[in-house]
Amino acid sequence: TATSRDVRLVMDIDQSAIWLEQSDVPMLVQAKDKTGTGGADPMTTKEQEAFAEGDRILKGPPIPKPRFSPIDATGFGDSQVAVKGRKPLHRGITFRSVQTTHDDKARTDGRAYLYFWPGGRTELASIQIRIGDSDEDSQTLSLEVSPLTGTVKIKSGAVDLVIPTEDTQKSDREESAF
Repeated sequence: TATSRDVRLVMDIDQSAIWLEQSDVPMLVQAKDKTGTGGADPMTTKEQEAFAEGDRILKGPPIPKPRFSPIDATGFGDSQVAVKGRKPLHRGITFRSVQTTHDDKARTDGRAYLYFWPGGRTELASIQIRIGDSDEDSQTLSLEVSPLTGTVKIKSGAVDLVIPTEDTQKSDREESAF
């Protein structure tokens, strides 16, 4: 918000690490994006292959994609174990799954991205973390991110992302942060 740039939280599910990146141009997230980047420039080999396949299928003129680059941020690059702004999750804690509104389904490997825009808005997201590799609900916490306020609710067990419809949509303003 302070720099008026789009920022994303990168969650490397395989490496159990997180870091922040900022964009060089404004970005709108694309729902159901096959690369999993939400429409940003693909970073990993897997994302690049998916992007190339999508381009091959569409055969349309390429649209410039926002490029993101790592940034140092308070709390991310200050750790002795952090490498280039990447911060590993605490020992024994791993991602179980991550799903945002631009994902068709929960991601259980690779990288997941949660986007933040100038003005403080973000995406609706469910981030499940666990102790070790356990798939037991008793060893899992779910972090629910509200898009309007960025408020994070911590819930016990695996709570999947529920994408609201007009019938079920509830405003963040109705929720109390206290």
